[in-house]
Amino acid sequence: ADAAPDVKNKTSIIWPESVINDSNGSFLGYSMSYLDHDEVRPVNQYVGEELKWDPSDPEDRYRLARNFALAIDRVHEQGHGVGDWNNDNFLVADDMHVTLIDTDAFHIQVEQNVYEGTSFLPRYTPPEGARDNRIRRVREADRFSLGVHLFNILMEGIHPYLAEGEDAKPGDFEAMIQGNERFPYGNPDPGKLEPHS
Repeated sequence: ADAAPDVKNKTSIIWPESVINDSNGSFLGYSMSYLDHDEVRPVNQYVGEELKWDPSDPEDRYRLARNFALAIDRVHEQGHGVGDWNNDNFLVADDMHVTLIDTDAFHIQVEQNVYEGTSFLPRYTPPEGARDNRIRRVREADRFSLGVHLFNILMEGIHPYLAEGEDAKPGDFEAMIQGNERFPYGNPDPGKLEPHS
């Protein structure tokens, strides 16, 4: 994969750079760019701790959302898909710069070959599922997953399908996404299906 453009001398995507083999030629792993984990935190952790309504600046939420979307767009521009939306793979610095890590689990397309990732998180999986590994479908699922993350960032960590009311489906996030297809923020029905308080 091509290296992502640097912003302020920071890398947005930590791609594997070369293969490391032992003296017998057996695969040991990859070499990758160094990222100081003391200077970044997972995006969801940052949102939960730093972007509370009262003490935070809305511009920080907007800038973080924009930078997150741009990082995902860079993956898609290169013909790849994320697929693995593990919270720990999306890191943010205090200046809202976003870095993607664990990219060896992404869906990588090289010419006609697709090297499929196998990880997915139900919390970010679209109602139609994410088990279709065609690169076009992975990128479509990525857009849904990104939308959930952007909603979390802009709405202080709230999941967009967390709903209440008689018609709200309880359970884990996968059950809520499947059951609350009538997006509770789009057309609330008080007492029946509405955003979580």
